[in-house]
Amino acid sequence: MFTSRQGPSSPPPFLLSLSEALGSDAKDLRRAAGLSLRDVGRYCGVSHSAVSAWEEGRYAPRGLHLVAYVQLLGVLARGHR
Repeated sequence: MFTSRQGPSSPPPFLLSLSEALGSDAKDLRRAAGLSLRDVGRYCGVSHSAVSAWEEGRYAPRGLHLVAYVQLLGVLARGHR
């Protein structure tokens, strides 16, 4: 189990970095595809405010939410080329 000085509910630092790195690109991909925060949230099984927090780097997706988010971003990136 991961523990840190940040507390048990804080994401591991590498996930926060991932979220920060993907944030603006993820938002650009989402907008270019014409998807709302709600659309992405429905796909990932979270609220629109959670997706907003991911895009702004305030929080990182975890577990199955992370898998769904990365899959969606991959599809959007392939369609955006």
